[in-house]
Amino acid sequence: MLLGNGCLYKTKDKKNQNACMILVHSIRQKDYFLYKTELLKKLTSVNIKEFPADESIKRKYPILRCDTKAHPWYTSLYNRLYINGRKEVNSFVMKHLNDLGLALWFWDSGITVINKSTVQGKMRTDSFSEAENYFIKTWLKKRFDLDVGITKHMVNKSRPKRYYRLYLPQKTMEKIFKIGASYKIPVVNKIYSDERLFQVYKNNLKDEDMISSV
Repeated sequence: MLLGNGCLYKTKDKKNQNACMILVHSIRQKDYFLYKTELLKKLTSVNIKEFPADESIKRKYPILRCDTKAHPWYTSLYNRLYINGRKEVNSFVMKHLNDLGLALWFWDSGITVINKSTVQGKMRTDSFSEAENYFIKTWLKKRFDLDVGITKHMVNKSRPKRYYRLYLPQKTMEKIFKIGASYKIPVVNKIYSDERLFQVYKNNLKDEDMISSV
């Protein structure tokens, strides 16, 4: 979760200066959001709120937010992952990344790219540096035998800035979908827009009632 859209935040409460975890999702991904909050409940209690769309703050659709209780374990993670307030990828993160964490990372940050003969994927790893993306690539091969590439993206024509994303070939996508199915992670529309991947997911899912239509 932390490598995807989850973040850690250190509270300003003088009585409890530990960190907590925050998740935010579109209401359209409610099943997936609740799946993740159930995992977090195994450590601490959580506070879930729904916020309506609000154009004044550029919130185009309703969202769900989960805040965990501040806890020393989150503080330990914060101290290992955040350098000067920026989330970084390092060997500690990748050594502790398991199958479920990998699948959740793709569910958070991945998208499918459909071609005529194949289906591929991209991981929005824009917030990480070029070196970090290559570091991730090396570890994904080492830990999970996953082949990925790295693509460059330029944004802002007036003040160009280069970003890097992971490119996932079809075989890698299929492996991740098999993992997702084994943990019964509800599917969200941005990643199962191709029937070939959906079949991989269904073929490895024991209870098809977990498939979400959102």
